[in-house]
Formats: sequence, C-alpha cells, structure tokens
Amino acid sequence: MADGLTTNSPARRRTHAELRAVLSQWDKEMAPLSQTQQNSCMILTANADARPLPDFGEQVTNVAATPSRDEVGLDASGRLLVTESIETSQQFFQWFGTIEEQMEQEQESSFRQYHDLLTKYSQLCDEVLKEIENARTYLGSIESQYKSASGKTNALHNGCEQLVREQSDLVAFNESISTRLGYFVELTTLSQKMNSPTLSVLNDQFIPMLGRIDECISHVSANPDYKEAALYLARFRQCQNKAMALVKIHVVNTLRGATQHVVTQVQSTGDSTDASFTLFYGKFRMHAPRIKMLMQEIEKRSKTNDDFSTLLSDCYECYYEQRRALLHGMVVKTVEDICAEHSTNLPGLVRAGCAYIARMCANEYQLYQHFFHTVDSGLDFFLEGLANVLYDACRPLFIFNGTTIDVLVELCSVLHVEAVDSSGSETAAFAVVAEQMLQDVQQRLCYLTQNYVESHISGFVPTAADLDYPTKLRRSETSSGTVEQSNARIGTIVSNPVGVSTEVINPGWYPTVTRTLLLLSKLYRSVDRQAFRDLSLEIVQACLLSLDSALPSIVSKSGKQHGRLFMIMHLIVIREQLAPFDDIEFSRVEKYLDITGFLASLKGATADLIEHRSTMLSDATATLFNFLQRTTPRILESKENSSVDLEKKLKQYCLEYIADASRAAVANLNSFNVMVDALPEQARLQLPTHPSATPAKVRELVGTATAAMQTEVASLPTTASAYLDTKTVEVLVGQVQGNVFTAFKRFHDVVSKSYSDDDLASICLPSFETIHHILKEPPPQPDSTATAPTSATQAATLQPIAPQNVATPQPALVPTAQQAPVSTPDAFTIADPVEFVQFTDPSDEVPARSA
Repeated sequence: MADGLTTNSPARRRTHAELRAVLSQWDKEMAPLSQTQQNSCMILTANADARPLPDFGEQVTNVAATPSRDEVGLDASGRLLVTESIETSQQFFQWFGTIEEQMEQEQESSFRQYHDLLTKYSQLCDEVLKEIENARTYLGSIESQYKSASGKTNALHNGCEQLVREQSDLVAFNESISTRLGYFVELTTLSQKMNSPTLSVLNDQFIPMLGRIDECISHVSANPDYKEAALYLARFRQCQNKAMALVKIHVVNTLRGATQHVVTQVQSTGDSTDASFTLFYGKFRMHAPRIKMLMQEIEKRSKTNDDFSTLLSDCYECYYEQRRALLHGMVVKTVEDICAEHSTNLPGLVRAGCAYIARMCANEYQLYQHFFHTVDSGLDFFLEGLANVLYDACRPLFIFNGTTIDVLVELCSVLHVEAVDSSGSETAAFAVVAEQMLQDVQQRLCYLTQNYVESHISGFVPTAADLDYPTKLRRSETSSGTVEQSNARIGTIVSNPVGVSTEVINPGWYPTVTRTLLLLSKLYRSVDRQAFRDLSLEIVQACLLSLDSALPSIVSKSGKQHGRLFMIMHLIVIREQLAPFDDIEFSRVEKYLDITGFLASLKGATADLIEHRSTMLSDATATLFNFLQRTTPRILESKENSSVDLEKKLKQYCLEYIADASRAAVANLNSFNVMVDALPEQARLQLPTHPSATPAKVRELVGTATAAMQTEVASLPTTASAYLDTKTVEVLVGQVQGNVFTAFKRFHDVVSKSYSDDDLASICLPSFETIHHILKEPPPQPDSTATAPTSATQAATLQPIAPQNVATPQPALVPTAQQAPVSTPDAFTIADPVEFVQFTDPSDEVPARSA
C-alpha cells in the first residue's frame, strides 16, 4: 500500500503540475487574449469574487472550511489520532497512506466541491441547451406551419380580391348598361309627358324635363354607333321641338295678350300719354318673371344649338313687334304735341323731345332686362326706330326753320348736353340718332356760315360811318362813357337778320372784325375740330381781305398814318382774340395735280419723241420708259396759314408806319446827309462853300427840321393812342424817336466837324437835350377840330372774345411776351423791343406766335 501511495501520489502530483502548466500556457499560447479581453476577464473575476455562488440545495459556503480534528484524526494537542492498533509496518503504511489520503482529500475538498458544483452547472447548461434546441425545433416547425398558413391565407385573400374586382366590374358594367339604356328608356317617359294635355311650360317639372331631353340628345349624338341611335335621336329631337313650340306659343300668347289688354284699356280710357305709364309697363312687368325664367334656359342653349337660337330670335322679334305696335302711335302723338307746344322755339322743342325720347329709351331698356338676360342687337334697332320719330319730325325744321346761325349753335349745344355727351348704356341707341341729328345741324350750320362769310364779311360794303377813322373811335369813346360802363355793356346781344349775334365789345372796331370773332366763338363748340379748322381759316382770311379792301378808303380820307394804325389795331385785336383757340391750327394743306407742268412735260416729251423717231423702233422699251417718266404728273401741296398771314401783315404795317413817320420828321436832314455822302472827300472839307450847304442854308434847314420834329414826331402819341393802348404806342413812337434822333446825330456830327465856331453860332445848331425835349413835348392844339387825345387805356380794357362755353383763361388784348426787336427798311433801326412782332428782317418768315 505504501508503494502504491508512493507511486500514485507523485503521479497525481505531476498530473496536477502538468495541468497547471497547461493552464498557465492557455492564456499565453493556446488561447491568447487581447488587452481589452484581459481587462474584461479581470472585471468579471472581481465581480465573481464579490458575489456569492447560487445555492442549489447544498450549503456551498462552507466548502473551503477547515475540517475538524475528529474528521482528520487529530487529537486535542494536534497529534495524529490512531483509532486502530498498528502492529506491523504494513498497517502503519496503510494507516499513514490513509491519513495522507485523508489529508489530501481534506486539502482538495473545497476544490472538489467547487468542481462538483461546476459539473452540476455544466449539466444544467447542457439541459438548457437541450431545451433551447428543442425550442428551436418547435419554432422551426411553427415557422413552417406559419408559412404554409400564410401562403394559403394570401392565396385566399388574392382570390377574394379578384372576386371583389370582378364583382365591381360587373356592377359598373351593369350600371353603365343601365345608364346608357336609361337614355333610351327615358324616351317613353318623355313622350308621355310631352303628349300629356295637362303639360304647361309654367310647371315646375318642365325645365328639368327640358334639361333631360338635352342630356338624352347629347348622349345619343355622342354615340351614333349604338343600335337604332338615329331613330332615337330623331324622336328625342321631336320631343325637343315640341317643347320649344310650347315655349314659343306661351311667350307669343302672353305678349299678345298683354298688348291687347293695354290697347283695350287705352281705347276705353282715351289716354295714351305719360299718365298711362303704369298701363304700358305694369302689365308687361307682371308677366316678366315667368317669361324671364324660360328665356334664361333658352339663352343658355342658344349658344350651342341653332334651334334654340332661332327660338330666341323669334321671341325677341315678337317682343319688339308687340312693343313697337304699342308705343309707336303714342310716341308719334307725343312728338307732335311737343312740336306744337314749341313751334316757335326750336331749341326748346329739341330739348323737350330729347328728354322724352331718352326717358322712353331708358324705360324700354329696363323693361327689356325684366324679360331677358342678354342684350340683343335688335334692341338698339328697335329703340332707334322709336327715336327716329323725333328725328323725322325735327329734320325739316333744321333745314327750313333753323335758318339762323344762333339757333343752330344753340341746337348743337342742346344735342351735345342732352343726348350725345350724357348718353349711357340705357340711351346708347338714342345717342346714335342724336348724333345723326347733330351732324345734320352741323352741316346746315357750316352751309349758313359759308353764306354768311360771303355776304357779310367778304362781301361787306362799308358805309361812310364805318370808314370814318379816327372820328369813329372818338365817337365810340364818347358814347361808351367810362371804361367801366363800356365793360358793363359787354354781353348785350342784338340779333341781326342773318342770326349772328353782335356783342357790344368795342363800337370802334371794324364790323367785319367783330363779326369774325363772334362767329368763331360760336362755331368753336358747335362743330368738330376739322370743320372748325377749315371754317376758321376761311373766316379769318375773309376778314383780312375785308380790312385790306377798307384800307384804301381810310388812307384816301384820313391819310396813310391813320390807315396804318387802323390795320395795326385790328390785326392785334384779331391775333389776341384768337389766342383762346390755341388748340386749333389755323392752317390747311391742299394737294392738287400740277396740270401746267404736266402739259409742259408732255409737250417736251412728245417733241423729243418726234425728233428721235428714227431710233424709237430700235430701243422701244427705253424710249417708252423715258416718255412715261417725263410725262408723269406731279402732286403738289399748297399750305394756307392764317396765323402766318396775319403776322406778316402786322409786321408789314408796323414797319410802314415807323418808316413813314420817321421820313416825315427827318426828310430834310436825310436829304442833306445823302448830299454830303455823295460829295467827294475834298469837297467835304470845303462844305461851307457849297451852294446848298452855306451857313444860312443850314440854319434854315435846322429850323425846318426842328419844326417838323415838333409837329410830326411829338404828335404821334396823341394820334396813335386813339387806336392802340399806351404800351404799344410807346413802343411804336419810341422806334420813330430813335430813328429821328439817329438821323439828327449824324447831321450834328457832320455840321460840327465841317463848320467853324462862328458858323455854328450863326447856324444855331440845337443840342441833343433840346432835340430830346422837342421829341417828347406834344405840339400845341390850335383849335378843337384837331385830333383829340383819347383814353390811353381804351384798347387795354377790351376783353378778348373767348369761344362760347369754354372756361379758358383769357389773355389780355395787348400782348405781354417780350419779342425780338423790329428792323425797319431804309436803314431805320429800332432800339427798343417791340412786343407784338417777332422778326428782325422784312424778308424773314414770321415764326409761330407765342401765347
């Protein structure tokens, strides 16, 4: 036994050593761990040491406890306890082996218990794994069963869905068949309703039935390939035609019944004037809602259906016919009554007639809207027919009774205000007729205006009093009294036989000027712009010609100076009174064929053709082209401009006036200066010895020139103030004084250089201050028959004649815009600016007048 122990124990120890060596190499070589894994193992080890092992029914906590002495076989002193007697060595070794084995077991008991526990845990894990495997087996079985059941369920679901779809398709197909068949089946129902004797268009079911017929026709028309579609379409259209016939019969009978009722009431009461307004419109408005409901359906269908469009046109025509039959007689009678009431007042007649027709058109338009939604073009034709009653009644009066320009001008104003300018949608038809009336009145007005211009402006024959200038101006000032009294009379109307009013603007004006301005002011708002431009050009030109024709008589009676002032005054008046017409261009461009040039070209081309007839056949095309090119007539343009003509005339007469006044004052001095200029240089040095330039002759010349200056120049303001305002007189006279002073200065320079002091003392040559004083000092008046000075502000107080009914700021009669200075002929220069002309040389074109 001892051998057995000896041999077994080391082997067992070696076995344990080997196990430890193997285990020590497990982590290093056989199964090395990373640093992270080692850290994890250390953490698990620490946690395992801190936590107790689970209890599986045995007390494990005392596994590592030290065995008791009885269990090991030790006594109280620690010595081995021998329970059996040892007699032989064999027993001793046996006992010692037992003790050693017990000691080894006691030393490894804790480890063995822990090994047993781990073994038990391993068995439990194996059991758990077995259970898990069994569970996996069961789950696989369940999964296969689920897949089988799911496949069958999906197949069933798909089958059900297919059945549902087929069911839906069948239901939809059935509904489609039912819907399509419904249109055909509806024919029987519709035919029964249409043939019913109790059917009425006023029934609530009539309009839905009409819509159902339209739907059936639309469906059958959209599917012509259906069986018997053409037959059903014809039957549906037959029902539709019957429905339209019922509507037409109802509308016609209702309108005729209302008309007959109104006519019966009018005949019984004998009243067809405005007092029967309720009778003429109340009965129709009572039936309007029911008819309008039907017309609304017809109007909606008339846009896409020609049959309904024809039905709507028939209803329109029936309505117009009944209203025309009812109103025409009343309108004719009312217009006749208005004509009889205003037989002597044509503008009042037109005003009353326009008011009546406009009110009637508005009432008819409103009544029409009670029956129909859309506005038909026939409504305007119907209303124009009623308005033409007034036109037919007034047109002869325009031609025969409206023979005065004043009356026609007032008619134009009435038609503009009462009809044309104030028209709206309700009176648009009457505005068309009023526009025709206005055009007739304007045409008649243009005709009378041309006759008036020919007879009273171009053909005006002045009397001696008309040409008595400046006496006429002094007489007009005396009769006018003060300026305020003269202005107070402005606006007084005195009608002459031809119908053009003459306002007391200034009795001193020439009659054709007053007539021209008044005529233009009346025509401005009465005719259109093109007609006014043509007429104004003709009127202004006729006025200028009448002034030109009156000028010789005034010159022969009063002298050139008064003739020039007469023209300047009236030209300024005309120009400034035309300023309010700033939107009108007083010009006209006429195109005409140059017959004279054409005949000359034709003659020359024919001569060349005859001259070169030998070469004509060789080059016929070029010859013919050259001939046609040379003989083509030209179209020339001729422009007439009254404003330019007026400016030219004003320029001409201003220059002539300044030149004549300057020559009359310094004629002797100019002759002396011209004589000196003609002398040679040597003779100028001995001028006092010249027979015509002796000191005595020069002294006589100085006296004559001084007297002429005092009589001619100093009296100019007094004479010109009778015609012109103070500012214009100062400008004109200033030019004359400047020219006279320039001529005297030249004479003074020649005499001062050519004569000695003794000769100058004998000549008595006046100084410049003396000449200036003479030019400014008016001459004494010998008697009362001489020209008396008139009011310096007379012309300035004259008010411009603005176009009638035009609210335009009126310019003053005397212009205020500063213009370029006037250059005069015969070397006379103007130093001060002349504000009523815009030129510097007589040959220059007169520019456009500034307002």
